[in-house]
Amino acid sequence: MREIVLLSLSALLLGLSFPPFDFGFLAWIAFVPFFVALEGRPFRKNLWVSSLTGFLFFFILIHWVRHVTWAGTIALILYLASYFVLFGLGMKLLGGRLPLLVVPSLWVSLEFLRSQILTGFGWGLLAYSQWRTLPLIQFADMTGAYGISFLVMMANVFLY
Repeated sequence: MREIVLLSLSALLLGLSFPPFDFGFLAWIAFVPFFVALEGRPFRKNLWVSSLTGFLFFFILIHWVRHVTWAGTIALILYLASYFVLFGLGMKLLGGRLPLLVVPSLWVSLEFLRSQILTGFGWGLLAYSQWRTLPLIQFADMTGAYGISFLVMMANVFLY
């Protein structure tokens, strides 16, 4: 029950950080409950927590696709949630340690892959939640969106 509350909180905080809600500051803490939910979990529970977090987040983020097709929406959300599963697997391989630079690198690598594989789906990069924060947008001029995603994830790891 505890992990359901934590993963739901994480997915909700992430979902609220993107338009139309635009509470971008929530992205800076949104992964902390997810990290706590993954803490010390066996492999199977790690997969479950990661996939459900990804499913809930992408359901919030791309709910509007349901107006086209429910089956396609569910298939797309399941596909996108698989990147959370890969992230959770990477976290498990790290053995519970969260190196400050490795975890954001893993996240950004998965965002890049998601944006390229199968013609790409770049919607919902962590950086996009920061579109109202002018200094970060200016920093993105040098690093691109992936640099902003890296910073946001690094803050989450640091807070955890």
